[in-house]
Amino acid sequence: MVFENKNSHWIDPYTHKFKESFKDINLLDKKKEYWRFASPSIWYDKFTLKKFQETRSSQSIKFDVTNYNFLRFNDGILDTETLRNFINKNKNVEICSFESIFLKKDHWSSLKFCQAQLNAEKSYERPLALFNGFNAKDGVFIKFKKGVKKDLHIIYEGNNKKNCCIRNLFDFEENSEIKVYEHFYGNSKYNVVSELFVADNSKFEHYKIINQDISETVIYHFFGNCKKNSKVKTVNFSFTDTPVRNEINLYLEGTNCDATVASMGFGKKESSICDNTVFISHQEESCKSRQIIKNALKSGAKAIFQGKIFVASKAQKTDGYQMSNGLILTDDCEFLVKPELEIYADDVVCSHGSISGTLNDDHLFYLRSRGIPLKEAQKKLIQAFFSEILDEVSDDNIVYYIQNQISEILTL
Repeated sequence: MVFENKNSHWIDPYTHKFKESFKDINLLDKKKEYWRFASPSIWYDKFTLKKFQETRSSQSIKFDVTNYNFLRFNDGILDTETLRNFINKNKNVEICSFESIFLKKDHWSSLKFCQAQLNAEKSYERPLALFNGFNAKDGVFIKFKKGVKKDLHIIYEGNNKKNCCIRNLFDFEENSEIKVYEHFYGNSKYNVVSELFVADNSKFEHYKIINQDISETVIYHFFGNCKKNSKVKTVNFSFTDTPVRNEINLYLEGTNCDATVASMGFGKKESSICDNTVFISHQEESCKSRQIIKNALKSGAKAIFQGKIFVASKAQKTDGYQMSNGLILTDDCEFLVKPELEIYADDVVCSHGSISGTLNDDHLFYLRSRGIPLKEAQKKLIQAFFSEILDEVSDDNIVYYIQNQISEILTL
């Protein structure tokens, strides 16, 4: 993708290209394999707000970010005060809002903008990411300098039922260790694209929490390019009763990369859809990837997992693992799974599997025989079902916070 237009800002040709590419896509084409289980119109619908408010849960327990580095979006617009505070407190970090990019010439992000999305589009079309590309109003562009160790919380709050298109870019230089936590609350509808570029020997952990009080749809695109010896982990938690789609594409373009994608969803109503669409591309040798997806469903909820491991011909000694589990709590739920392996190398260890079922009667009998009431026994088994995902979280405060969310849901 090459553009030349001396009379426009460097980002304008990308915006134009996104728009033209989006026009060429038929969103309702039922032959599109990666939309076979849930139409993109659920999240797009000309990006108008739907009436999900009647399904809205009680107010979420909010994570206290007071003592952390944090940024806040209000109805899709970055709060300038939190941005100033972050800049004043943090050295060896370059940061600006997406909105302010248009005031800057030759910005460092111009060399990387859209490159991770282009890699993601090699696997299949990303129409809602394209839509974001020409509708994004704000976001954050952050460069973490060499050797930096930081934690950052990003709060997305929706108070006025807005359509929010947000575009982020995270750039991690060599030997950096970064944790980013993203929290979604409130009434707004979200279409978020986050591109990340992880340099040699860097480590990135990403946690995304869609809280109970989200009353509209959320689609989040997570596109990453990973260099030599890098480690990337993204863990998603969904507690809302509305549709959520996580599109994740990790492009392992260096040797000895380690990538983990984990997700848990708890669907409690017919309006709930938890969709994880994951593509991990092994391009170099000796890389490892893991996909672990768990969903508990009741009252007509739906969960979708489409996961693929791609292994290029020179990506020898690949270790790829994929497992999805569905806990079906009522008979009217759907757990739809499409695991894939596409392998062009011969020295690999790759596996995939999927298991769905109800709570184990023997386990329930064991707990009840020791005086534990039925509902409490069911609660303990559901909590145990999700424990593998919580084991992926390295922050004890977040683990405690998620456990409280699960406990609150199970008492409703």
